[in-house]
Amino acid sequence: EAYILSGNTITKYGKVNDLLSSAKTGDRVVLKKNLTWEADIPYIGEGVTLVVPKGITLTASTLQNAGSLMTSNGSIEIQAGGTLTLPNDDKTDAGGDKDKTTDDWVGDDEKARMQLTEGIMTFSFGGGTQPTLTIDGNVTVPKGERAFLHVTLGPDGKTATGIATTLTTGSVLTVNGELVLATGETGKGAALTIEQGATATVDGTMTVGAAASLTTNNALTVNGTLTINGANTEGFPEGTITGTITLGADAKVTVAASRDKAAEIAKNIEPAAGYEMEKDDDGNWVVKKKETTPPSGGGSTGGGSTGGGTSSGTTYDNTVAAT
Repeated sequence: EAYILSGNTITKYGKVNDLLSSAKTGDRVVLKKNLTWEADIPYIGEGVTLVVPKGITLTASTLQNAGSLMTSNGSIEIQAGGTLTLPNDDKTDAGGDKDKTTDDWVGDDEKARMQLTEGIMTFSFGGGTQPTLTIDGNVTVPKGERAFLHVTLGPDGKTATGIATTLTTGSVLTVNGELVLATGETGKGAALTIEQGATATVDGTMTVGAAASLTTNNALTVNGTLTINGANTEGFPEGTITGTITLGADAKVTVAASRDKAAEIAKNIEPAAGYEMEKDDDGNWVVKKKETTPPSGGGSTGGGSTGGGTSSGTTYDNTVAAT
């Protein structure tokens, strides 16, 4: 069902339970078959990585099993073409029961919340503390799908916490659907850091929740909608943005009304060249093309002399085309 990869050497074949029990720091347990995570499967040990390669699916079908998986000390590496399926707290099943349905959180088809088309994603849990997600590749949130940067770590479904996510240099994030940097416990809000040399484009919607943070390194372009929520619950700090956000044509920005930091946030939002922002009646900042008025007058004539020499007058076309 799996094998252990130590460095570049396969050291052991066997069942996942046995391999996870014997794996040591630095080992990679590579799945050969689909795996449904059960509560009796040993934790992923500290420094151990469970690898989900192309064509393989790792599924946690209940909150209890997902909680068991996510309180491991190690990491999951999802490779392009691999799939991680988790309980979905955004829906209930067709019968309306409290049990959650499952969705492909990461996969390669259009129904996955995040399509990983190239590279890898590494999800580290840290024994139930704030998890981290490293994206080293090309990821798309498909149109019609909503991806949350938070997870429920406990089996009771009441200990959701934000994911600290890093988009590494050279990676690409494209949001055609909706990406939510959701509210978490104080100090545990979701965080997205876009490293220098990475690229992120939002053609759909991005929401920066209270307690969440966004570090752009000036590499985020929004062509769709950006929503920035302030603190609306006692104990939750303001969502914060560091770096410049570039807005394209038809972009729309909503900042929660009456937030003290609204003006500060606005300083970090810049329309693309040739565009400007204005506030509408609903308090949204919308982007529109700049209204460029050509200067009046048909031209100018001038002359002068220096050191006894003369120069003849020259006429210039003084019309500036609006672009």
